[in-house]
Amino acid sequence: MSQENTPIKDRRYVVMTDSRFAFDKTQFARKKPDCSRSSGFWTDDNPDDVWIMDRKTALDVVSRLHHNNPRIVRAEKAVAKIEEQRAAKIKPPQVVEDPLSITLEDWYARRNELQEDMVFTTGAGELVKLDRRVPGDGTQWHVATWSDESWAYMDSTIEPGDLAAQAEDPDDTHAAGPDLS
Repeated sequence: MSQENTPIKDRRYVVMTDSRFAFDKTQFARKKPDCSRSSGFWTDDNPDDVWIMDRKTALDVVSRLHHNNPRIVRAEKAVAKIEEQRAAKIKPPQVVEDPLSITLEDWYARRNELQEDMVFTTGAGELVKLDRRVPGDGTQWHVATWSDESWAYMDSTIEPGDLAAQAEDPDDTHAAGPDLS
């Protein structure tokens, strides 16, 4: 449905706008005039609901909109964008292991085994290195966080129960050197 050779007066357009949420890259197309407030006036994933109109109608619709960057877009480009967004939403689900089946070490129960310079991943996925115990607290530790290829010592603290699994130190410079014999 190329409009390149179509006379300007016969070309078709769609009114599009951006999401109202910050950092959301979703684009919306105006639905057909028979839509209602309950069904919404915009679609981001149904190309069949897109209102394809002439330029005069598109200019009229855009003139009534003031938020979220309303604009007139060629119909074929707008419908392709809506189809692209639909395809992105229909990605096959990723197989996620049942979090209850994963056996994590209970480092709170083993808190007496913790030592300085031990490295762990946390439940939040961060990599931390135990620095020293928090004075006056029997369980908390000051930790360094792995950031930008080095350890960042920001006086952060952690409870042993927040440690998920012991890990290798990515900055381990104590590796054996070359064999000189």
